[in-house]
Amino acid sequence: MPNASTMITIERRRWRICRNLTSSQIAKACSSLLVPLMIGVFTIVTTMSQMNLAQQQREQDLQIAKENRDKDERIEESRRTAEVKAQEDQQMHTVLAAYLKDMTELMLYRNFTLTDKLMATVVRGKTLTTLGQLDGKRKDHLVRFLYEAQMISGGQPSIDLTGADLSGVDFTNYKLNGVSFVKCNLIKAIFDKTSLQGVDFQNAQLSMTSFAGSNLINVSFEEANLTNASFISAHLSNVEFYYAIVTNADFTDVRASNFTFALVNDNNTIFNEAHLEFAIFTFSTLINASFVETEFTMGNMNNAILDNANFTGASISLANFDESKLSGSIFDESFAMGASFYGSNLVATKWQGAIVDAVDFSQANLSSASITDDQIRRAVKTFDIILPDGSLGFDTNLLKNGDAEGENDTCGTNPWYVSFMIAQKYNRTRPQILGKCYFTGQSDAVQATMWQRVRVPNEYGEWVRTGAAIIRIVGGCVSPFALYVLSLTLTSLVE
Repeated sequence: MPNASTMITIERRRWRICRNLTSSQIAKACSSLLVPLMIGVFTIVTTMSQMNLAQQQREQDLQIAKENRDKDERIEESRRTAEVKAQEDQQMHTVLAAYLKDMTELMLYRNFTLTDKLMATVVRGKTLTTLGQLDGKRKDHLVRFLYEAQMISGGQPSIDLTGADLSGVDFTNYKLNGVSFVKCNLIKAIFDKTSLQGVDFQNAQLSMTSFAGSNLINVSFEEANLTNASFISAHLSNVEFYYAIVTNADFTDVRASNFTFALVNDNNTIFNEAHLEFAIFTFSTLINASFVETEFTMGNMNNAILDNANFTGASISLANFDESKLSGSIFDESFAMGASFYGSNLVATKWQGAIVDAVDFSQANLSSASITDDQIRRAVKTFDIILPDGSLGFDTNLLKNGDAEGENDTCGTNPWYVSFMIAQKYNRTRPQILGKCYFTGQSDAVQATMWQRVRVPNEYGEWVRTGAAIIRIVGGCVSPFALYVLSLTLTSLVE
Protein backbone atom coordinates (compact mmCIF):
# COMPACT_ATOMS: atom_id res chain seq x y z
CA MET A 1 0.00 0.00 0.00
CA PRO A 2 1.56 3.35 -1.06
CA ASN A 3 2.52 5.59 1.80
CA ALA A 4 1.63 9.23 2.18
CA SER A 5 4.76 10.47 0.47
CA THR A 6 4.12 8.29 -2.56
CA MET A 7 0.52 9.53 -2.81
CA ILE A 8 1.66 13.12 -2.76
CA THR A 9 4.16 12.42 -5.55
CA ILE A 10 1.44 10.76 -7.69
CA GLU A 11 -0.92 13.75 -7.24
CA ARG A 12 1.78 16.19 -8.21
CA ARG A 13 2.44 14.21 -11.40
CA ARG A 14 -1.27 14.28 -12.27
CA TRP A 15 -1.39 18.01 -11.73
CA ARG A 16 1.61 18.52 -14.06
CA ILE A 17 -0.02 16.30 -16.70
CA CYS A 18 -3.36 18.24 -16.50
CA ARG A 19 -1.49 21.56 -16.59
CA ASN A 20 0.31 20.53 -19.74
CA LEU A 21 -2.93 19.45 -21.56
CA THR A 22 -4.13 21.68 -24.38
CA SER A 23 -7.65 23.02 -24.62
CA SER A 24 -8.45 20.62 -27.46
CA GLN A 25 -7.28 17.73 -25.38
CA ILE A 26 -9.50 18.89 -22.49
CA ALA A 27 -12.54 19.20 -24.79
CA LYS A 28 -11.90 15.75 -26.21
CA ALA A 29 -11.68 14.33 -22.71
CA CYS A 30 -14.94 16.03 -21.64
CA SER A 31 -16.81 14.80 -24.72
CA SER A 32 -15.66 11.30 -24.07
CA LEU A 33 -17.14 11.56 -20.58
CA LEU A 34 -20.45 13.29 -21.68
CA VAL A 35 -21.96 10.28 -23.49
CA PRO A 36 -21.82 7.87 -20.54
CA LEU A 37 -23.01 10.71 -18.27
CA MET A 38 -26.12 11.34 -20.42
CA ILE A 39 -26.83 7.62 -20.60
CA GLY A 40 -26.66 7.46 -16.85
CA VAL A 41 -29.00 10.46 -16.41
CA PHE A 42 -31.51 9.03 -18.93
CA THR A 43 -31.42 5.71 -17.17
CA ILE A 44 -32.13 7.36 -13.81
CA VAL A 45 -35.01 9.48 -15.24
CA THR A 46 -36.55 6.48 -16.99
CA THR A 47 -36.32 4.39 -13.87
CA MET A 48 -38.00 7.12 -11.73
CA SER A 49 -40.76 7.58 -14.31
CA GLN A 50 -41.47 3.88 -14.36
CA MET A 51 -41.55 3.83 -10.56
CA ASN A 52 -44.07 6.77 -10.52
CA LEU A 53 -46.27 5.02 -13.10
CA ALA A 54 -46.14 1.85 -11.09
CA GLN A 55 -47.08 3.76 -7.92
CA GLN A 56 -49.99 5.47 -9.67
CA GLN A 57 -51.18 2.15 -11.03
CA ARG A 58 -51.06 0.61 -7.56
CA GLU A 59 -52.99 3.57 -6.09
CA GLN A 60 -55.57 3.34 -8.87
CA ASP A 61 -55.95 -0.39 -8.28
CA LEU A 62 -56.38 0.22 -4.54
CA GLN A 63 -59.00 2.94 -5.20
CA ILE A 64 -60.95 0.66 -7.55
CA ALA A 65 -60.80 -2.13 -5.02
CA LYS A 66 -62.02 0.26 -2.26
CA GLU A 67 -64.88 1.55 -4.43
CA ASN A 68 -65.91 -2.01 -5.22
CA ARG A 69 -65.84 -2.91 -1.53
CA ASP A 70 -67.85 0.23 -0.65
CA LYS A 71 -70.36 -0.59 -3.39
CA ASP A 72 -70.70 -4.13 -2.15
CA GLU A 73 -71.11 -2.86 1.40
CA ARG A 74 -73.80 -0.37 0.29
CA ILE A 75 -75.64 -3.08 -1.58
CA GLU A 76 -75.42 -5.34 1.44
CA GLU A 77 -76.50 -2.56 3.79
CA SER A 78 -79.40 -1.68 1.49
CA ARG A 79 -80.41 -5.34 1.43
CA ARG A 80 -80.21 -5.60 5.22
CA THR A 81 -82.16 -2.33 5.61
CA ALA A 82 -84.85 -3.58 3.22
CA GLU A 83 -85.07 -6.83 5.15
CA VAL A 84 -85.33 -5.00 8.48
CA LYS A 85 -87.96 -2.63 7.08
CA ALA A 86 -89.92 -5.53 5.65
CA GLN A 87 -89.78 -7.26 9.00
CA GLU A 88 -90.83 -4.07 10.81
CA ASP A 89 -93.64 -3.48 8.32
CA GLN A 90 -94.85 -7.03 8.78
CA GLN A 91 -94.63 -6.71 12.55
CA MET A 92 -96.54 -3.39 12.56
CA HIS A 93 -99.11 -4.85 10.17
CA THR A 94 -99.56 -7.79 12.52
CA VAL A 95 -99.86 -5.51 15.58
CA LEU A 96 -102.42 -3.25 13.90
CA ALA A 97 -104.42 -6.19 12.53
CA ALA A 98 -104.52 -7.80 15.96
CA TYR A 99 -105.65 -4.53 17.58
CA LEU A 100 -108.40 -3.96 15.03
CA LYS A 101 -109.56 -7.58 15.37
CA ASP A 102 -109.67 -7.37 19.19
CA MET A 103 -111.45 -3.99 19.17
CA THR A 104 -113.96 -5.20 16.57
CA GLU A 105 -114.77 -8.25 18.68
CA LEU A 106 -115.14 -6.06 21.78
CA MET A 107 -117.50 -3.66 20.01
CA LEU A 108 -119.58 -6.55 18.67
CA TYR A 109 -119.78 -8.05 22.13
CA ARG A 110 -123.32 -7.54 23.37
CA ASN A 111 -122.47 -6.06 26.76
CA PHE A 112 -119.44 -4.00 25.65
CA THR A 113 -119.32 -0.55 27.23
CA LEU A 114 -116.58 1.89 28.30
CA THR A 115 -118.62 2.88 31.33
CA ASP A 116 -116.99 -0.07 33.02
CA LYS A 117 -113.83 1.48 34.50
CA LEU A 118 -111.89 -1.77 34.28
CA MET A 119 -112.83 -2.20 30.63
CA ALA A 120 -111.98 1.44 29.87
CA THR A 121 -108.56 1.06 31.54
CA VAL A 122 -107.78 -2.11 29.57
CA VAL A 123 -108.84 -0.55 26.26
CA ARG A 124 -106.86 2.65 26.93
CA GLY A 125 -103.73 0.69 27.84
CA LYS A 126 -104.01 -1.54 24.78
CA THR A 127 -104.57 1.50 22.54
CA LEU A 128 -101.58 3.49 23.84
CA THR A 129 -99.31 0.43 23.69
CA THR A 130 -100.35 -0.32 20.12
CA LEU A 131 -99.82 3.29 19.01
CA GLY A 132 -96.30 3.17 20.42
CA GLN A 133 -95.46 0.26 18.08
CA LEU A 134 -96.76 1.79 14.84
CA ASP A 135 -95.47 4.28 12.28
CA GLY A 136 -97.34 7.45 11.32
CA LYS A 137 -99.32 5.82 8.50
CA ARG A 138 -100.64 3.00 10.68
CA LYS A 139 -101.31 5.35 13.63
CA ASP A 140 -103.45 7.28 11.19
CA HIS A 141 -105.44 4.12 10.35
CA LEU A 142 -105.94 3.29 14.03
CA VAL A 143 -107.15 6.77 15.01
CA ARG A 144 -109.49 6.96 12.02
CA PHE A 145 -110.92 3.57 12.98
CA LEU A 146 -111.59 4.76 16.55
CA TYR A 147 -113.01 8.09 15.34
CA GLU A 148 -115.37 6.52 12.82
CA ALA A 149 -116.44 4.03 15.50
CA GLN A 150 -117.30 7.11 17.65
CA MET A 151 -114.95 5.96 20.42
CA ILE A 152 -112.82 9.18 20.60
CA SER A 153 -115.26 11.78 19.33
CA GLY A 154 -115.76 13.52 22.64
CA GLY A 155 -118.94 11.78 23.68
CA GLN A 156 -119.11 9.86 26.93
CA PRO A 157 -117.91 7.23 27.31
CA SER A 158 -114.85 7.40 25.02
CA ILE A 159 -111.26 6.18 24.89
CA ASP A 160 -108.88 8.56 26.65
CA LEU A 161 -105.96 9.36 24.29
CA THR A 162 -104.18 11.65 26.78
CA GLY A 163 -100.41 11.33 26.29
CA ALA A 164 -100.66 9.09 23.21
CA ASP A 165 -97.79 8.96 20.70
CA LEU A 166 -99.35 10.21 17.46
CA SER A 167 -96.20 11.62 15.88
CA GLY A 168 -96.24 11.66 12.09
CA VAL A 169 -99.96 10.99 11.62
CA ASP A 170 -101.48 12.37 8.44
CA PHE A 171 -105.08 13.63 8.53
CA THR A 172 -104.97 15.59 5.27
CA ASN A 173 -108.46 16.38 3.94
CA TYR A 174 -110.06 14.67 6.94
CA LYS A 175 -112.70 15.82 9.42
CA LEU A 176 -112.32 15.60 13.19
CA ASN A 177 -114.98 16.89 15.58
CA GLY A 178 -114.79 16.86 19.37
CA VAL A 179 -111.54 14.87 19.61
CA SER A 180 -109.21 15.38 22.56
CA PHE A 181 -105.46 15.31 21.85
CA VAL A 182 -104.50 16.60 25.33
CA LYS A 183 -100.78 16.02 26.03
CA CYS A 184 -100.43 13.93 22.86
CA ASN A 185 -97.18 13.73 20.89
CA LEU A 186 -98.14 15.12 17.48
CA ILE A 187 -94.67 16.13 16.28
CA LYS A 188 -94.55 16.34 12.46
CA ALA A 189 -98.24 15.50 12.23
CA ILE A 190 -100.14 16.74 9.18
CA PHE A 191 -103.59 18.35 9.40
CA ASP A 192 -103.49 20.11 6.01
CA LYS A 193 -106.93 21.08 4.64
CA THR A 194 -108.47 19.34 7.63
CA SER A 195 -111.72 20.37 9.32
CA LEU A 196 -111.18 20.58 13.10
CA GLN A 197 -114.13 21.56 15.27
CA GLY A 198 -114.13 21.43 19.05
CA VAL A 199 -110.70 19.73 19.05
CA ASP A 200 -108.51 20.08 22.16
CA PHE A 201 -104.71 20.27 21.72
CA GLN A 202 -104.01 21.44 25.27
CA ASN A 203 -100.40 20.72 26.35
CA ALA A 204 -99.81 18.81 23.10
CA GLN A 205 -96.40 18.56 21.40
CA LEU A 206 -97.01 20.04 17.94
CA SER A 207 -93.50 20.95 16.79
CA MET A 208 -93.19 20.97 12.97
CA THR A 209 -96.89 20.13 12.67
CA SER A 210 -98.77 21.52 9.69
CA PHE A 211 -102.32 22.95 9.66
CA ALA A 212 -101.94 24.58 6.21
CA GLY A 213 -105.27 25.40 4.60
CA SER A 214 -107.19 23.83 7.48
CA ASN A 215 -110.45 25.06 9.00
CA LEU A 216 -110.34 25.33 12.82
CA ILE A 217 -113.42 26.22 14.86
CA ASN A 218 -113.53 26.32 18.67
CA VAL A 219 -110.06 24.76 18.93
CA SER A 220 -107.74 25.09 21.94
CA PHE A 221 -103.92 25.13 21.80
CA GLU A 222 -103.52 26.17 25.42
CA GLU A 223 -99.95 25.54 26.65
CA ALA A 224 -99.16 23.58 23.47
CA ASN A 225 -95.69 23.57 21.91
CA LEU A 226 -96.07 24.83 18.33
CA THR A 227 -92.41 25.46 17.49
CA ASN A 228 -91.97 25.60 13.69
CA ALA A 229 -95.67 24.79 13.18
CA SER A 230 -97.43 26.00 10.02
CA PHE A 231 -100.91 27.55 9.73
CA ILE A 232 -100.43 29.00 6.24
CA SER A 233 -103.78 30.03 4.67
CA ALA A 234 -105.74 28.41 7.51
CA HIS A 235 -109.13 29.70 8.69
CA LEU A 236 -109.46 30.08 12.46
CA SER A 237 -112.58 30.98 14.42
CA ASN A 238 -112.64 31.10 18.23
CA VAL A 239 -109.18 29.55 18.44
CA GLU A 240 -107.17 30.00 21.66
CA PHE A 241 -103.39 29.89 22.18
CA TYR A 242 -103.13 30.81 25.88
CA TYR A 243 -99.58 30.25 27.20
CA ALA A 244 -98.57 28.43 24.01
CA ILE A 245 -95.01 28.30 22.66
CA VAL A 246 -95.10 29.27 18.99
CA THR A 247 -91.49 30.10 18.14
CA ASN A 248 -90.85 30.27 14.36
CA ALA A 249 -94.49 29.41 13.61
CA ASP A 250 -95.94 30.57 10.30
CA PHE A 251 -99.43 32.18 10.16
CA THR A 252 -99.02 33.72 6.70
CA ASP A 253 -102.35 34.53 4.99
CA VAL A 254 -104.36 33.27 7.96
CA ARG A 255 -108.01 34.34 8.19
CA ALA A 256 -108.93 34.55 11.87
CA SER A 257 -111.81 35.93 13.90
CA ASN A 258 -111.96 35.98 17.70
CA PHE A 259 -108.34 34.86 17.66
CA THR A 260 -106.80 34.71 21.16
CA PHE A 261 -103.00 34.81 21.33
CA ALA A 262 -102.73 36.04 24.90
CA LEU A 263 -99.86 35.19 27.28
CA VAL A 264 -97.99 33.47 24.46
CA ASN A 265 -94.22 33.00 24.27
CA ASP A 266 -93.34 33.74 20.66
CA ASN A 267 -90.14 34.45 18.72
CA ASN A 268 -89.76 35.03 14.97
CA THR A 269 -93.37 34.11 14.20
CA ILE A 270 -94.84 35.29 10.89
CA PHE A 271 -98.31 36.81 10.42
CA ASN A 272 -97.67 38.37 7.00
CA GLU A 273 -100.79 39.19 4.95
CA ALA A 274 -103.00 37.72 7.67
CA HIS A 275 -106.52 38.98 8.36
CA LEU A 276 -107.00 39.11 12.13
CA GLU A 277 -110.42 40.30 13.30
CA PHE A 278 -110.77 41.10 17.00
CA ALA A 279 -107.48 39.33 17.70
CA ILE A 280 -106.10 39.44 21.25
CA PHE A 281 -102.33 39.42 21.92
CA THR A 282 -102.37 40.87 25.43
CA PHE A 283 -99.38 40.14 27.69
CA SER A 284 -97.73 38.06 24.97
CA THR A 285 -94.05 38.02 24.02
CA LEU A 286 -93.64 38.37 20.25
CA ILE A 287 -89.97 39.19 19.62
CA ASN A 288 -89.08 39.78 15.94
CA ALA A 289 -92.64 38.97 14.87
CA SER A 290 -93.63 39.95 11.34
CA PHE A 291 -97.03 41.52 10.52
CA VAL A 292 -96.18 42.81 7.03
CA GLU A 293 -99.37 43.89 5.22
CA THR A 294 -101.50 42.31 7.93
CA GLU A 295 -105.04 43.54 8.64
CA PHE A 296 -105.25 43.93 12.40
CA THR A 297 -108.23 46.23 12.76
CA MET A 298 -109.54 46.65 16.32
CA GLY A 299 -107.05 44.12 17.64
CA ASN A 300 -105.67 44.23 21.18
CA MET A 301 -101.92 44.07 21.93
CA ASN A 302 -101.83 45.94 25.21
CA ASN A 303 -98.99 45.04 27.59
CA ALA A 304 -97.38 42.87 24.93
CA ILE A 305 -93.63 42.65 24.26
CA LEU A 306 -93.24 43.36 20.54
CA ASP A 307 -89.62 44.48 20.24
CA ASN A 308 -88.33 44.57 16.63
CA ALA A 309 -91.74 43.64 15.22
CA ASN A 310 -92.40 44.50 11.58
CA PHE A 311 -95.76 46.15 10.76
CA THR A 312 -94.75 47.48 7.33
CA GLY A 313 -97.86 48.18 5.26
CA ALA A 314 -100.11 46.76 8.00
CA SER A 315 -103.60 48.03 8.78
CA ILE A 316 -103.72 48.54 12.55
CA SER A 317 -106.45 51.15 12.75
CA LEU A 318 -108.25 51.30 16.09
CA ALA A 319 -105.87 48.68 17.50
CA ASN A 320 -104.81 48.85 21.16
CA PHE A 321 -101.05 48.82 21.92
CA ASP A 322 -101.31 50.42 25.37
CA GLU A 323 -98.30 49.84 27.66
CA SER A 324 -96.64 47.63 25.05
CA LYS A 325 -92.91 47.38 24.37
CA LEU A 326 -92.26 48.08 20.70
CA SER A 327 -88.67 49.30 20.59
CA GLY A 328 -87.06 48.92 17.17
CA SER A 329 -90.36 48.03 15.51
CA ILE A 330 -91.22 49.13 11.97
CA PHE A 331 -94.52 50.85 11.11
CA ASP A 332 -93.52 52.20 7.68
CA GLU A 333 -96.48 52.70 5.30
CA SER A 334 -98.87 51.35 7.96
CA PHE A 335 -102.44 52.59 8.46
CA ALA A 336 -102.68 53.29 12.20
CA MET A 337 -105.59 55.74 12.27
CA GLY A 338 -107.26 55.77 15.68
CA ALA A 339 -104.80 53.29 17.22
CA SER A 340 -103.75 53.72 20.84
CA PHE A 341 -100.12 53.58 21.99
CA TYR A 342 -100.76 54.98 25.47
CA GLY A 343 -97.66 54.51 27.64
CA SER A 344 -95.91 52.35 25.03
CA ASN A 345 -92.17 52.06 24.51
CA LEU A 346 -91.66 53.19 20.91
CA VAL A 347 -87.92 53.87 21.07
CA ALA A 348 -86.18 53.77 17.66
CA THR A 349 -89.40 52.84 15.84
CA LYS A 350 -89.86 53.72 12.15
CA TRP A 351 -92.93 55.52 10.80
CA GLN A 352 -92.03 56.55 7.26
CA GLY A 353 -95.22 57.09 5.25
CA ALA A 354 -97.41 55.85 8.11
CA ILE A 355 -100.90 57.34 8.62
CA VAL A 356 -101.21 58.15 12.33
CA ASP A 357 -104.23 60.46 12.35
CA ALA A 358 -106.17 60.42 15.64
CA VAL A 359 -103.57 58.13 17.27
CA ASP A 360 -103.11 58.25 21.06
CA PHE A 361 -99.39 58.75 21.87
CA SER A 362 -100.03 59.84 25.47
CA GLN A 363 -97.05 59.03 27.72
CA ALA A 364 -95.42 57.09 24.87
CA ASN A 365 -91.65 57.10 24.49
CA LEU A 366 -90.69 58.01 20.91
CA SER A 367 -86.99 58.63 21.55
CA SER A 368 -84.90 58.17 18.40
CA ALA A 369 -88.05 57.28 16.44
CA SER A 370 -88.19 58.25 12.77
CA ILE A 371 -91.52 60.06 13.00
CA THR A 372 -92.14 63.58 11.73
CA ASP A 373 -93.49 66.56 13.65
CA ASP A 374 -96.44 66.65 11.26
CA GLN A 375 -97.31 63.03 12.09
CA ILE A 376 -97.15 63.79 15.83
CA ARG A 377 -99.37 66.85 15.40
CA ARG A 378 -101.99 64.65 13.79
CA ALA A 379 -102.25 62.50 16.91
CA VAL A 380 -105.37 63.02 19.03
CA LYS A 381 -103.45 62.70 22.32
CA THR A 382 -99.80 63.52 23.01
CA PHE A 383 -99.67 64.57 26.66
CA ASP A 384 -96.43 63.62 28.42
CA ILE A 385 -95.05 62.21 25.19
CA ILE A 386 -91.27 61.80 24.90
CA LEU A 387 -90.35 63.21 21.49
CA PRO A 388 -87.75 61.74 19.08
CA ASP A 389 -85.08 64.19 20.32
CA GLY A 390 -85.64 62.96 23.88
CA SER A 391 -87.47 66.09 25.08
CA LEU A 392 -90.83 65.96 26.87
CA GLY A 393 -93.69 67.17 24.72
CA PHE A 394 -96.73 69.10 25.91
CA ASP A 395 -100.34 68.23 25.38
CA THR A 396 -101.64 69.88 22.24
CA ASN A 397 -105.18 68.77 22.91
CA LEU A 398 -106.98 71.89 24.16
CA LEU A 399 -110.28 70.12 24.71
CA LYS A 400 -110.97 68.50 28.05
CA ASN A 401 -112.62 65.12 28.40
CA GLY A 402 -112.57 64.37 24.69
CA ASP A 403 -113.60 60.74 25.07
CA ALA A 404 -116.26 60.85 27.86
CA GLU A 405 -113.76 59.57 30.46
CA GLY A 406 -115.00 60.84 33.82
CA GLU A 407 -113.42 60.66 37.27
CA ASN A 408 -112.95 57.48 39.31
CA ASP A 409 -113.29 55.22 36.28
CA THR A 410 -116.72 56.59 35.42
CA CYS A 411 -118.12 58.13 32.26
CA GLY A 412 -119.14 61.79 32.25
CA THR A 413 -119.86 64.79 30.07
CA ASN A 414 -118.16 67.46 32.22
CA PRO A 415 -116.96 70.12 31.19
CA TRP A 416 -118.99 69.85 28.00
CA TYR A 417 -122.24 71.76 27.61
CA VAL A 418 -124.54 69.05 26.29
CA SER A 419 -128.04 68.85 24.93
CA PHE A 420 -129.61 65.44 24.57
CA MET A 421 -126.15 63.87 24.90
CA ILE A 422 -124.95 61.21 27.35
CA ALA A 423 -121.69 59.43 28.15
CA GLN A 424 -121.64 55.67 28.57
CA LYS A 425 -119.22 52.74 28.63
CA TYR A 426 -118.46 50.44 25.72
CA ASN A 427 -119.85 46.95 25.92
CA ARG A 428 -118.97 43.79 24.05
CA THR A 429 -121.16 44.69 21.11
CA ARG A 430 -119.38 48.00 20.56
CA PRO A 431 -115.66 48.38 19.80
CA GLN A 432 -113.38 50.38 22.04
CA ILE A 433 -112.03 53.29 20.01
CA LEU A 434 -110.24 55.80 22.21
CA GLY A 435 -111.09 54.82 25.75
CA LYS A 436 -113.57 53.04 27.98
CA CYS A 437 -116.37 55.50 27.32
CA TYR A 438 -118.00 57.31 24.43
CA PHE A 439 -120.50 60.11 23.78
CA THR A 440 -123.81 59.32 22.18
CA GLY A 441 -127.19 60.93 21.75
CA GLN A 442 -130.15 60.08 23.93
CA SER A 443 -132.44 57.47 22.47
CA ASP A 444 -135.28 59.98 22.09
CA ALA A 445 -133.08 62.83 20.80
CA VAL A 446 -133.88 64.33 17.43
CA GLN A 447 -130.88 66.65 17.44
CA ALA A 448 -128.09 66.48 20.02
CA THR A 449 -125.35 69.04 20.58
CA MET A 450 -122.26 69.43 22.75
CA TRP A 451 -119.66 72.21 23.12
CA GLN A 452 -117.10 73.63 25.50
CA ARG A 453 -115.16 76.85 25.76
CA VAL A 454 -111.46 76.53 24.92
CA ARG A 455 -108.64 78.80 26.07
CA VAL A 456 -105.68 79.01 23.71
CA PRO A 457 -102.40 79.27 25.73
CA ASN A 458 -99.87 81.94 24.81
CA GLU A 459 -97.30 79.36 23.71
CA TYR A 460 -99.63 78.40 20.85
CA GLY A 461 -99.66 81.94 19.49
CA GLU A 462 -97.29 81.20 16.62
CA TRP A 463 -99.33 78.18 15.64
CA VAL A 464 -102.50 80.26 15.58
CA ARG A 465 -100.82 83.01 13.57
CA THR A 466 -99.49 80.61 10.93
CA GLY A 467 -102.55 78.42 10.88
CA ALA A 468 -100.47 75.35 11.72
CA ALA A 469 -102.69 74.38 14.63
CA ILE A 470 -105.96 72.58 14.00
CA ILE A 471 -109.01 71.57 15.95
CA ARG A 472 -109.70 67.89 15.42
CA ILE A 473 -112.97 66.31 16.48
CA VAL A 474 -113.05 62.52 16.48
CA GLY A 475 -116.24 60.59 17.04
CA GLY A 476 -117.89 57.27 16.41
CA CYS A 477 -121.32 57.76 17.94
CA VAL A 478 -123.16 57.52 14.62
CA SER A 479 -121.73 54.08 13.83
CA PRO A 480 -119.51 51.97 16.11
CA PHE A 481 -117.51 50.84 13.07
CA ALA A 482 -116.82 54.30 11.61
CA LEU A 483 -114.37 57.00 12.63
CA TYR A 484 -115.26 60.60 11.82
CA VAL A 485 -112.66 63.37 11.84
CA LEU A 486 -113.37 67.07 11.46
CA SER A 487 -110.35 69.39 11.17
CA LEU A 488 -110.17 73.17 10.93
CA THR A 489 -107.48 75.74 11.68
CA LEU A 490 -107.67 77.89 14.77
CA THR A 491 -107.38 80.99 12.59
CA SER A 492 -110.83 80.22 11.20
CA LEU A 493 -112.24 80.41 14.75
CA VAL A 494 -110.14 83.21 16.27
CA GLU A 495 -110.63 86.87 15.36
